[in-house]
Amino acid sequence: HPQYLQQQLDAFEKYPHISICVSGYKRFRQDNELDFTFIQNKSEVTPVKNYFKNAIHTPLFWTSAIVVRKKVFATVDPFNSHLSAGEDLDVWFRIMLQFEAAHITSVLAFYRETEGQFQNAFNVPPIEKHLVGHMPDLYHPYLSNIAYKDMGFPKFVYQYILQSLLMYYFNPVYHLQSKAILKKVPLRYVFSRPSYILFVLPYHVSLRIFNFFIKRKHS
Repeated sequence: HPQYLQQQLDAFEKYPHISICVSGYKRFRQDNELDFTFIQNKSEVTPVKNYFKNAIHTPLFWTSAIVVRKKVFATVDPFNSHLSAGEDLDVWFRIMLQFEAAHITSVLAFYRETEGQFQNAFNVPPIEKHLVGHMPDLYHPYLSNIAYKDMGFPKFVYQYILQSLLMYYFNPVYHLQSKAILKKVPLRYVFSRPSYILFVLPYHVSLRIFNFFIKRKHS
């Protein structure tokens, strides 16, 4: 969006204490879905409160819609070069554990989805290259710390693991690795959403249910 950088700069000037700013974003497939209209008096900039508690329901950060102060990377390690999926999210999660952020409500960034991009449920990177394959161990120091528990971080991590594992659990190549990761997730989180019940049903039953919904989604 033509106003993207200016609005990000204005947000940092309005809230000098923030270290990361994210704008609204939109996914689109056709050019006629793009809308570069920007109405100044309808754009709001608000500090992000309880990020991990809210992000469980509404993901906020998208890499192409984020600006970060340079000083942050003097404290937080950069992208994990061993990952090819989720490496950006890992950075934002670790930043949000230590720094404050602001959110611009206006849509200032756009992501083009190509036809068929998400049609193959098993078209996923190797699990060892995905953030989900490392989360229980990577974030272990935070998961038992009461300060991070109050931030809602453990619940956020386990929900992210369960959601991401759905595409691996039913892939024969990664099924056993997925089961090993699942053992590190407290059972109470597995029962927190109906879709996660697939992890505790007999495998042949849950596989049929999973395939049914995948076919229905793309029919």
